[in-house]
Amino acid sequence: MGDILAAVRNLGRLHLRDGVGAVLSLLALLFAIPQIMLGESPWAFWISVVAILVAIGIYTSALVGQGLSADESDRIRSDLDECLREAGEDRDSDSPGSIIQGRAALSRSRL
Repeated sequence: MGDILAAVRNLGRLHLRDGVGAVLSLLALLFAIPQIMLGESPWAFWISVVAILVAIGIYTSALVGQGLSADESDRIRSDLDECLREAGEDRDSDSPGSIIQGRAALSRSRL
């Protein structure tokens, strides 16, 4: 019983990215199938349709956003690479830690 109450309290923190939309859509379908089998109006079916349309809308908007920001992302990445190159040139190459720091900067730039 305590687990159910904790789950109900946390419902406000759940988002579509957590799979809640998919679970609710599945539950609506599981509720709609008996409605259809009993000859009743399958109103729960429309909840699944709306959830699928919302998921398609979110996916499409994410793709559009990535396309719109591609140039800016490339510019930011090139600025970061340039800064890391300049930071590597400013280091004293004779100090023992410069090689390790240079490798760490290089691995961070690949992220």
